[in-house]
Parts: sequence; structure tokens; C-alpha cells
Amino acid sequence: MRKTFLPILALSMLMILISPKDLSLASNIDESKISNNLYKHQSSLFGYSEETKKTESLPKTQIHYSYVNGYPEGEFRPDAEITRAEIASIFEGLLVGQTFYDKNEIHFLDVNAEDWYYRSVTFMTKQGYMSGYPEGYFEPNMPITRAELVTVLRRYQNATGGEGGTVQFSDISPDHWAYNDLLMASELGWLKGYADKQFRPNASITRAEAITLINRVLGRKPDSDSIEKNKSRLKNFIDEKDHWAHLDICEAANTHEYYIDSENNEIWTRILNY
Repeated sequence: MRKTFLPILALSMLMILISPKDLSLASNIDESKISNNLYKHQSSLFGYSEETKKTESLPKTQIHYSYVNGYPEGEFRPDAEITRAEIASIFEGLLVGQTFYDKNEIHFLDVNAEDWYYRSVTFMTKQGYMSGYPEGYFEPNMPITRAELVTVLRRYQNATGGEGGTVQFSDISPDHWAYNDLLMASELGWLKGYADKQFRPNASITRAEAITLINRVLGRKPDSDSIEKNKSRLKNFIDEKDHWAHLDICEAANTHEYYIDSENNEIWTRILNY
């Protein structure tokens, strides 16, 4: 009995001598070292040689969070029209950690607290990024128009300008309700029209077109080399691999760490899909 008791007593005395400061040492971890180790572990997947890792300092990296998903069937439906509710959800997702809403607030006759888009619509309208229609409806399932999306982007970016100039599209006149927004977007290089030099502001916009425009405005440039080398580790959709917007869809659908090189290209360093 005495032989068993003595080790227990010694252990108890040792624990008494350990201060709370000592017990907290486990949390004082240098997270930058963990990040660097993970970077080195994955660097070969992104085309970095062992010699590069030994001789060059690690670049300053940032994170691009994914902001779009596909459908349960594994489809992305790139050529389908994107709705006002889906756009609200996308922009709420871009504001990581900044969204809030009051479940008792309902601003529109066609938006209920049980709807999947309720939080997104409430947040976006409270912040002034989106608005409804005079009759008290938001029309969440209605396709958003190209002009409406440009207006959302202008408000989201808090961009200014668009006064006193001329929009270089034949189908946008000064009496259009979004003329100043479209002029500003044109001046900033956001807009890409059609071969007939029209922008078609009142037409709906597809999911692929919307994603491409959002990436362009936010400065998110797909890293084609990393996407090709790591395609088995990306979120995959069965209907967009050969689509013209494939790279932009990969950029938007996958959370990744990246840095900007000397030629202003986005270079992926880690894929962070969970």
C-alpha cells in the first residue's frame, strides 16, 4: 500500500507546484510556424521546388474564401439565370463574420423567416446593398438583371464616379435608371459587352457571367496552373469542366491561400476546402 501511495503523493505535490502560467504554455503556439510548415508540405503540389523552399522567404499570403456552391445533384448550372436571392446569398458570404440579422424583422411581403435566403436578403437590404420594389416585394426568385448586379457591386465596393461621361455601349442611354452606376463601372473597366457593342442592361445574367463579373470587380484572378495541377482536390461540378468560365468558377467555389506575384498574378499556395 505504501509503494502505491508515494508516487501518487509525489505527483500531487508536483501539480501543486505548477503555476497557472505554466499550464497555459500549450496555448502559446507560434501559429506562423504551423502555417509555414503547412505551406512547405503542400508547396510541391503547387510547383515549388525544394531549392526554392530553402533559398527564398515565404511570400505574404492572404485567403480568398469560397462564395458560391453548386446544387445537390453535383451541377453548377453555369448557363442558368442567377436570382436575386442567390446574389444576396453570395454577397452575404463574401462578408465573412460581418453579417447579422434580426429574425423578427421582415421587410418584404414575399420574404419569410423560414426561407433559406431570409438572412441574406435582410442583411443586404439593411446595409443598403440591395433594395426591393415599390409594392413591398423583393422578388427573391426573379432573375437579377445585369444593371441590377452592377448596382449591387458599386454599392458593395463603395465605388464613386460615373458623372459627366458617356457609356460606351449603344443600348445604354442617360435616362436609364442605373446610368451613373453603369458609367462608373465602364470607367473602371468592370463591364464587358457583346460583339454588337451592347451591354443589355435589362437582360438577366447567367451564373457564369455573374461569377466572372464579381471576380473581376474583386480582383480575384484564377491561377490556371494551380487549378490544373490540383483539380482532383477542388470542388468539382459535373457540368462546367469544359465551360468558358471554368477557371472563374474554380476561383469562386474553392477557399484558397494565395499571394500576388511581381506581375500582379494571383498564385495559389494552399487549398483550404473543409
